[in-house]
Amino acid sequence: MPHSLQTGRELRGRELLVETLVVGDHYVAADHYVRALREVCGADFGPVRTVDWGGTKAEQHEVQGQMEWRGVAAVPVPTEIVDAVGEAEVLTLHFAPVPAAVLDAGKRLRAVVVARAGLENVDIEAATARGVAVSGITGRPILGRSEQCSRRSGHQACGRTRGALA
Repeated sequence: MPHSLQTGRELRGRELLVETLVVGDHYVAADHYVRALREVCGADFGPVRTVDWGGTKAEQHEVQGQMEWRGVAAVPVPTEIVDAVGEAEVLTLHFAPVPAAVLDAGKRLRAVVVARAGLENVDIEAATARGVAVSGITGRPILGRSEQCSRRSGHQACGRTRGALA
């Protein structure tokens, strides 16, 4: 039977429960991340919640281009992510914007894991100022892009989470 810690986290057996918010988009769906997290971190990893970054594929692609050229502050704040971050300690995503407003809304946020090598969608300065670790994946995918990204992201989420929350 789990017991509460002062921080609000609970132990299930001997495993620390880590609330994770997975953000899906039109390129890598949230269910890919959830499967990868369960595969890599274990079936009991979590709790895991999901939210989809809004907009059409074309709109998301446009925002992606703007972030690559002008940074995350140049694009609209994704209110659906701000509203969903809540008590999450880990945020896992592909290319949704993570500006200061998302980081501010995530009072317990400890890590942002991005399923790509580039981190231009994350306000690194704001994350650093808040003590939030940011990690991306490296290397070329061998499997299908979304499957490989979500698996690598799962590995990094587990490793980063265990390190950041230990």
